[in-house]
Amino acid sequence: MKYTFYILFLVIILSCSRTKEFNSKNYFEHINNAELAICDENYEKAISEYKTAFDAIEKPFGKDVFNLALLSQLLNNFEKRDKYLQEIINNSNELDFVKSVFVSKYMTEQEWIN
Repeated sequence: MKYTFYILFLVIILSCSRTKEFNSKNYFEHINNAELAICDENYEKAISEYKTAFDAIEKPFGKDVFNLALLSQLLNNFEKRDKYLQEIINNSNELDFVKSVFVSKYMTEQEWIN
């Protein structure tokens, strides 16, 4: 019993050490750069900054994924837009807001459903 506890404890410690660490300074630095690039209408740079920020953490904030979906829409990259929207759908509680922005302005109700 004693050894089982030690083995279980060791497995838990090792599995936790392999997850991405939340590097808030790095994440928010790149998010800030992305938002500044949006203000300068440099959308490609903004997308790059968002992707770099997302690499710094396990799960990005929904607002940032939403902004990335909007950027993809602005650049007519509908495949990426749909990918980011799906990520929001899978991980967010604010679907009504996201739907209200995208449906009718950028896509049809049928596209949203598909």
